[in-house]
Amino acid sequence: MLEIFSQNQGRAWQGLTIATFLSRLVEKGLLLANKQGPCKYLLPCLSLEEYKRWRAQSLLVVLYQGSVRNFLSTLYDGEDISKEDIKDLKQWFSEK
Repeated sequence: MLEIFSQNQGRAWQGLTIATFLSRLVEKGLLLANKQGPCKYLLPCLSLEEYKRWRAQSLLVVLYQGSVRNFLSTLYDGEDISKEDIKDLKQWFSEK
């Protein structure tokens, strides 16, 4: 596992750092810890789509006060957005 973190992050992670990181994910309810004998198995509590939704909502709350409008205005203020994109967004929002 240490090799995976080193490859993806470009630096070596210590075992204790990874253990702390994983225990925090367990505390947050993102991983389920199941100890069987000397081994601890960690299972994801969320699907990839659920995780993406959770992260996006967290980002929205922290950076944009929970406002989708604030988020979209950050992306598109001063930028050209096509009429087709605006139409698609209006339709998508009207269906929600």
